[in-house]
Amino acid sequence: MYRNFVKYLVKNPLIANIFFLANLLLIVCLIWFMFTENRYLSIIYILVGMTFILLLWKYRDKKYYRMFLSDRISFYILFIGIIFLFSMFIFATFGHNTTNEDSARYVISALLQGEAATLAIVLSLTLIAIQQISSSYSIRLMEVFKKSPDFWILSVFYIVSIFYQTWVLKQIQPSSELSLVSIIFPNMESRIVFSISLGIVSFSLLLPYTWNTIELLKPSTPIKILLDKISSNDFPSSTGINPFTRNLKSLAPFLPIYDIIIASIKNNDYATASFGISQLQLKVEEMYFDLFEKNHILYSDNFHFLLSYYEQIEKIGIIAINNNENDVIFDSIESLTTTYISFVEKGFAISHFNPMKQIMKIGVACSNKNLEYEVIHSVESLEKILSTLAGSKSNNSMKEITITVAAIQIIYESCLANGQFAPCRKVGDILNSHLNYNYDYMYI
Repeated sequence: MYRNFVKYLVKNPLIANIFFLANLLLIVCLIWFMFTENRYLSIIYILVGMTFILLLWKYRDKKYYRMFLSDRISFYILFIGIIFLFSMFIFATFGHNTTNEDSARYVISALLQGEAATLAIVLSLTLIAIQQISSSYSIRLMEVFKKSPDFWILSVFYIVSIFYQTWVLKQIQPSSELSLVSIIFPNMESRIVFSISLGIVSFSLLLPYTWNTIELLKPSTPIKILLDKISSNDFPSSTGINPFTRNLKSLAPFLPIYDIIIASIKNNDYATASFGISQLQLKVEEMYFDLFEKNHILYSDNFHFLLSYYEQIEKIGIIAINNNENDVIFDSIESLTTTYISFVEKGFAISHFNPMKQIMKIGVACSNKNLEYEVIHSVESLEKILSTLAGSKSNNSMKEITITVAAIQIIYESCLANGQFAPCRKVGDILNSHLNYNYDYMYI
């Protein structure tokens, strides 16, 4: 019943956000007064509120609903709250009612020094790691790391904790009397317990921070983050814009991903390059279909990002050839082929923007490097496109069939010039098999 109620709430983002913020406010208020009222009852209220927020977070619909705070910030709020409550509960249940001022002064002083040293070491190592990964792949990754909340949450929490503990350390008097009255914690014992709890939370924060930072330093993670931020709205109408500016606008959103893929090839990191190509392909298809659904794409407008995508994948394929990354060559050809075939099958293909030229160039480059298997794969990919176009009812299919056959013939001529007879036989078989489609006029 509780879960069903939460599922009902997440269908309305406004109501869900109100409940989320109301629970956070209730939890903060209860923490403030848990030492002046029944602390056990307050802890129960807080746990119920946090359970509600956890369920609200779990059952949200990412497509239609966004939390008032991001997932990562919400996680840290819950993590800090749970660790803090656990430590306070331990002190309330098993702790002493009074603390020796010398012991308190020593413990808080040790916490201060430990937190300051930890913060300095962690931030230094993080910055060094970010600099290394950015220089290895792309300097544009600095923006991704800069916008990551983990770094700022840890820094702010440690700074606040250090300042508060310093203030409490100054307030400790031999007689445990206060020199400044606090409306939050009216007695020194509460302040000491709260300071120690802050120290426990500070060191506990290193666990999720380390995990998230390691994940973020993987090249595949920034690729996901960068692609998630790209939408069809990043490609407004290009009518009236000069070609140079138009091409820059079409290329700019994807540049960091292209940089990472190219750097991965040069670093012999096939896994990252392959992942980047596959994710890029899915994103381009998603945006292309989205633009068609919104009726934003016209015959000569707003689809130039597709041409930029084809050209960049061709560039990636050529770089892979020069670096002997055969798997990346296959992935590049497959990406171009699969993307275009999906457009043709859904009736979304645009005749002026097709990848046959790019596949042909990759095939010719492979032929010049005597990479026969890759040449055959490029020819087979063009054959797939040829078969798909033959079954298409598009008015432009004959024109694109002509372009495809011409691309196959150019690869054939390159293989013939380089003495590669296996690809030549493959090309001959493909052309002969498609003569049944009455393409004879193309050779007259």
